[in-house]
Amino acid sequence: MRGLALVLLFGSLPLGAAAVEIATALAAAAALVAAARLPRARVAPLAGPAAAVAAAWLLAAAGRGGAQLVEALGRAWVLAPALAIPPLLAGLPERWLRRAEGAGLLVAALVGCAAVAEFAWTGQARGPFSHHLTLGYALVVPLARAAAAREPVAVLAILAGVVGAGATGPLVAAAVALAGATWRPGLALALGLAGSLAGLAWLAPAGEVHERALLWHTGELLAVRPLGVGPAGFRAAAAAIQPGLADGFYYPLHAHDAALQVAALAGLGAWVAWAWLLAVLWRRADRAGRAALAAILVGGLTQDTLGDLEVARALLAWSLLPALRPRR
Repeated sequence: MRGLALVLLFGSLPLGAAAVEIATALAAAAALVAAARLPRARVAPLAGPAAAVAAAWLLAAAGRGGAQLVEALGRAWVLAPALAIPPLLAGLPERWLRRAEGAGLLVAALVGCAAVAEFAWTGQARGPFSHHLTLGYALVVPLARAAAAREPVAVLAILAGVVGAGATGPLVAAAVALAGATWRPGLALALGLAGSLAGLAWLAPAGEVHERALLWHTGELLAVRPLGVGPAGFRAAAAAIQPGLADGFYYPLHAHDAALQVAALAGLGAWVAWAWLLAVLWRRADRAGRAALAAILVGGLTQDTLGDLEVARALLAWSLLPALRPRR
C-alpha cells in the first residue's frame, strides 16, 4: 500500500491540481496507517518547520472570517508531502523508490511532449495546469532530477515543456536546475540570484521589469502590517498603496516575489518559518533536490513560486524522496 501510494503521488505531480489533491489525500491516509505501525516514522524530519509554517498561516487568518481560515488551511495543506513521504518511505524496498521516481519522470516527460504540441497549436502552453507559469516551474523540479539521473530523453522532453510554457522565468529556473544538477547546487543558486538581479537592474526601464518593480513596492505592507494581512487580504490591503505608484496600472493579486508575498500575507513569522523549512530541506536533499530548490528560489525573485501550490508541493516531494532512501 505504501509503495503504491508513493508511486501514485509522484506520478500525479505533473498532472495539475485535481490529480495532485486526490493523490496527496491518499498518500496522507496511507502515511497515517504506516506511522501507526512504524513508531520510528511517526515524526517526519520536516515536522517542526512545516508546523511553524502552517501555524503562521493560521495565525494570520485568525479573526478575519471563515473565508480567510479556509484559505489558510489550503496553504497549510500544501505541506502534506513533507509529513506523508517519510512514513511512506520508512523501510520501503529500494525498488519502490525507483518506481516512484520513474513514474514521476515519465509523466513529466509526457506532459512536456504534450506542452510542445499545445505550444505549436496555440503559441503558448499551460498543459494540465491553470497557468503557463505553473507548468514551467512545475516541470523545472523533475527536470533537475532527470538531469542528475543522466536521463537525456527525459531531460529533453521535460525541457521542451518548459520552453513551451513561453515565459522567461521558468527558462532561467531551468538553466539553474541544470547547472545545479551538473555542478554544485550552491554555486548555481548564487550565480542564478546574482545573474537575475543584474539582469533586472539592467532591464529596469523595460516595460515588464518596470511593472515588476511597481509590484514590489507593495512589500511596504510589511512595514505597516508586520503580522500580515491574511492569506486572502493582499488585494484589499495593497489598494491603499498601489494607485499612488502609477495611475491606471493594473495590479494583480500578488507581489510577483515569493519572499515579499509570504511576508505580506502571513507576516514576518511566516517568512522565518519558510526560511527554516527551506534550510532544513536543503540540508537533507541530495544534489538534484538542491538544484530544484535553487531553481525555484531564483524563479521566486520575479514570481510567487512558493505560493503556487502545485510548484511548492512538487518541490517538497522531489526533494524529500531521495533524501530519505533506506541505507543499504
